[in-house]
Amino acid sequence: MSAGKTRIIEVDTLARVEGEGALTLRIRGGRLLGAELRIYEPPRFFEALLRGRDFREAPDISARICGICPIAYQLGAAQAMEDACGVQVGAGLRALRRLIYCGEWIESHALHVFLLHLPDFLGMPDAVALAEAGHRDTVQAALRIRKLGNALMRVIGGREIHPVNLKVGGFWRAPDAEALQALLPDIGQASDAMLRQLDRLTRLAFPDFTVDCEFLALRHDGEYAITEGRLVSSRGVDLPLEGYDGLLTETHVRHSTALQSRRSDSGTPLTCPVTPGTLAAAAI
Repeated sequence: MSAGKTRIIEVDTLARVEGEGALTLRIRGGRLLGAELRIYEPPRFFEALLRGRDFREAPDISARICGICPIAYQLGAAQAMEDACGVQVGAGLRALRRLIYCGEWIESHALHVFLLHLPDFLGMPDAVALAEAGHRDTVQAALRIRKLGNALMRVIGGREIHPVNLKVGGFWRAPDAEALQALLPDIGQASDAMLRQLDRLTRLAFPDFTVDCEFLALRHDGEYAITEGRLVSSRGVDLPLEGYDGLLTETHVRHSTALQSRRSDSGTPLTCPVTPGTLAAAAI
C-alpha cells in the first residue's frame, strides 16, 4: 500500500458477539487512522420505559435488557431499589442471590469462552467446525457446563431466560431444597470438566496487544466481587459504588447505539469489567 493511499476495511456483520455488530477500519501507510465498532441493534430506551412505573416492577423490566445475562440487570435493579428504600437483605437471601448470579456467570462465560471466542483462537468459523475438527470433547464439556448454569437459574429463579422469582427485597419464594441438593453431582462434574479445559485454555497464544485505557472493576475485601464492592481502577480510583455517576460520563457516538464511558474529570476512555448488574444498580 502506498504511503498516501487510504484503505478502508469494513466487516458488515460480526456474528459471534452477544448482539449484532460491525467493524470499520481506516488505514493509511500501514498506520491505523480509525476503528469503529458499531453495535447497530436498535435502541430500546429502557430508561424511558422505567419512568413512572412502580419501583417493584424495575427488576422484571430491566431483565429484558439481555436474554443471556438477565440476572445481572434484574438483580442490579432490585439492589438499586433496595438502596433507595434503605433495605438490606439478610445473609441467606444474599447467598441465594450470589448463587443464582454464579449460575448466570457459568452459563454466559461458557458460551463466550468456548462457543464465541475459542473458534477464533483455533482458526475455526464456529463451534460446529470446532467439534468436527477434533475438539468435540471441548464443545461437549462447554455444553455440559452451560447446562449446569441454566439449571441453577431455573431452580432458584423459576426459569432460565428472564427468571421470575427475584424481587425487590429477596425472592417470591424459597427454592426447593431437594432440587438444589440434586444439582450437587452436576456441580462436581462441571467443576472437573472446567479444570480439564483450563489446562488447554491457558496454553492458547494470546496476541501481544495493549490499549491505553483505564480498567475499572469492583473489589471486595472478603470475596470475589459480583454483587457488591468498591469501584477501583488501574489508575488509583477507589470509591464507593455511589460514586459511579460522578466518576463516569456516558456519551453517544454516531456510529453505534452502545454508550461509551469516559472519566468525567479527564476524558480518559475506560474498559469496564464491572458486572453489568452492579452498573445497573449504580445507574438506575
